[in-house]
Amino acid sequence: MRNYSFDTLKLLCAIFVIFIHTPQPEIWGNYITPLIRCAVPIFFMISGYFTYGKKDITHTIHKRITQLLKIFCVVFLFYFSFSLLANGKDSFKHLSFFLSHSFILLNSVPCSMHLWYIAAYIYVLIIILLVERFNLYKWLYITTPILLLTALTIGKYSEIILGLRLPTNYTRNFLFTGLPFFALGMIIKKAKQLPNIYIAAVSCIVFYILGLIEVLYVNNLGDYYASTIFLSLSIFILFTNIKQVKDNIFSKVGREDSLYIYILHFIIATGITLLSNTFSYLPYFSALITLILTLVLIYILKKLKFIGKII
Repeated sequence: MRNYSFDTLKLLCAIFVIFIHTPQPEIWGNYITPLIRCAVPIFFMISGYFTYGKKDITHTIHKRITQLLKIFCVVFLFYFSFSLLANGKDSFKHLSFFLSHSFILLNSVPCSMHLWYIAAYIYVLIIILLVERFNLYKWLYITTPILLLTALTIGKYSEIILGLRLPTNYTRNFLFTGLPFFALGMIIKKAKQLPNIYIAAVSCIVFYILGLIEVLYVNNLGDYYASTIFLSLSIFILFTNIKQVKDNIFSKVGREDSLYIYILHFIIATGITLLSNTFSYLPYFSALITLILTLVLIYILKKLKFIGKII
């Protein structure tokens, strides 16, 4: 029986991403940061969870890579077109970016920075194909904590440990975000017993509080905090325990549209951010407005058969 709580969790994470990319008022900005920073780690964990144990895993991954490559190319052209309208021929310099180490090694994408997730996801799936082919799961699980610790060292804690402020894309990529969290999803699926719903709920509260402390006192670049790792795990295990057996509007939107919310919200969020410089009250409603307009855009693109046939 399908556990629809994962679909609801997808929608929740998509909304978290919108909060990341839209201006938020100071009154609650710090308080939501520990939660919204869990969005991408949880997305990767969900993918790893549902990939582990598939009998046709190689075929499934090949199919998923093909779909993601198609989505990436189409959506990049979508954002590149908007860049052409805004910046003219200067936008063509972005095309050479794909030959740089920032894209090839770190998954940074010009015109649409949030598409790093799609690029990283493709890289992760290619690595999992190799792991499956040569039965390297043991090494994948051993290296997972090493990758996470390295990410913290060169990310949020780089100034404390190394005395350096390193660019965010050093950790926001397939190696230090995508692969370890994908592997954590697989580990959770493999586990014979998980903490119960009450332990998971308490863990969410504890690591959220620790996350607040980090947000307030660790002011450095990097994509996630130490608490983000454990809060993401706690939230994921909590939803694993919820066992939502009936579909509803939230799980349906999460299942069908969470990826489209992720890839399409950015153009609207960019416009909302520009408008917030003029309308000081806008940050209070920026995430809600972006979500609504993104869902309207998705509905229109579905009616035009753009979603479903082209992407």
